[in-house]
Amino acid sequence: MKRLDDYRRNAEDCRELARRMPPDQQRQLLEMAEQWDRLRVQRERDLGLR
Repeated sequence: MKRLDDYRRNAEDCRELARRMPPDQQRQLLEMAEQWDRLRVQRERDLGLR
């Protein structure tokens, strides 16, 4: 089971990589970051933290 900070870190890593990539790859990485954020929020709900 992933920890919440793992989800957060993965999203941050995707955003950092996106800043260094061409626009089409930026979009994909930013979408991945958003998915990591959604997974973190869902996990928080599962744990009763939201």
